Amino acid sequence: MTNVGQKIIIGLDVPSANKALAIVDRLKQSSSPPWGYKVGPELPLAFPSFLPAIREEATNIFLDHKWFNTPDVVRGLVTLAGEMGIAMCNINLESNGPETISAAVEAAAKYPEMKLLGVAVLTSRDDKSLAATGVSRTCEEQMLHLLGLGVKLGVTGFVTSGLEVSAIRREFGEKLHLVVPGTRSQGVDVKDQKRIVTPSKALEDGADQLVIASQVVKASDPLAAYENLLKEIAPRR
Repeated sequence: MTNVGQKIIIGLDVPSANKALAIVDRLKQSSSPPWGYKVGPELPLAFPSFLPAIREEATNIFLDHKWFNTPDVVRGLVTLAGEMGIAMCNINLESNGPETISAAVEAAAKYPEMKLLGVAVLTSRDDKSLAATGVSRTCEEQMLHLLGLGVKLGVTGFVTSGLEVSAIRREFGEKLHLVVPGTRSQGVDVKDQKRIVTPSKALEDGADQLVIASQVVKASDPLAAYENLLKEIAPRR
């Protein structure tokens, strides 16, 4: 990716469809627009017309719904995303069994332009949180364990904390597509995130793309905040 904006996925974590569409329109003015936009379950649920509207405005959509269900249901959801022209979607590796993960991989294979990502350990969790739910591994150990399962079943992209990117690259090399949410520039409120690094650090360690939300979408001027982010992560010459 020579265009630094192609490393950025903007998370549309805002309360209204109009606000989300306004942010997309504003960021089009950048000389290096983001690769696309992450859409969680809230906006489509609250505003049923939002997905068709955002598909007309955004280059790429990352449907971040972390699907967890029976194999048939997840297969159907991935198929639906492919039929809609979604560029990226994800499933929950921590809760789904091998049968469901395989069903998702099989469904996604019919849509080669859509990337299926596996979500292992949320960036809002830490070792203590895992232990409370009966997981004796550390976050890094659990991440590597679940990624190993995903890779074995054919998953080629993953959502991961920036803290684990280096370990994942050491274990699996460069073959996986790694998307890192929950990064924070220096001085930015971490909110509910627990396992964070700066955007620059995540990219330096080997992340392919970053999901950036509040740092840009909650700013008084999203375009200015986005441009500052681009300057921060631009390769140094």
